[in-house]
Amino acid sequence: MLPAISTFPNRRFYKDQIVDAPSVLCENFQQNYLPGPMFGPYSFINISNGRDKPDEAGHGVKNMVEVAVVMAIVRNLYKAWEGTKRSLTIGIISPYAAQIAAIENKVGQKYEKLKDFIVKVMSADGCYGGEEDVIIISTVGSNHNGGSDGFLSNPQRTNVALTRA
Repeated sequence: MLPAISTFPNRRFYKDQIVDAPSVLCENFQQNYLPGPMFGPYSFINISNGRDKPDEAGHGVKNMVEVAVVMAIVRNLYKAWEGTKRSLTIGIISPYAAQIAAIENKVGQKYEKLKDFIVKVMSADGCYGGEEDVIIISTVGSNHNGGSDGFLSNPQRTNVALTRA
């Protein structure tokens, strides 16, 4: 794992016991899947105009504006990947079944039949032990009242999501 990604989880969850692979410690190691300074080893995107709403089946909350942003990132990754002759795996992680279903619906319509451009949509718990080239975390909920409920309040689940890349 790149040190830029591993430093926080290593200190917070593993007491600095995790060692990054020698290959990612080389000065010339670079994994840029999208151009521009926004898309370095990790990026946080604030989606302030999205609204969390319960899904019709009662399986949690979803945020369709966030789904659209996730799909725009996947679309840009696809455009950058086309013609590279490399395999690219993308993991999209969300803690809510409703958000997973909404993203799977969009991903399946466009990318499910591609051989070397693989998009996996999974729960934060379901990705344990996995590793992908690119991870997109769709947190959906934001706590507007300042409390500590929701996905990010569980350190173990947050750790699993943060360390899949």
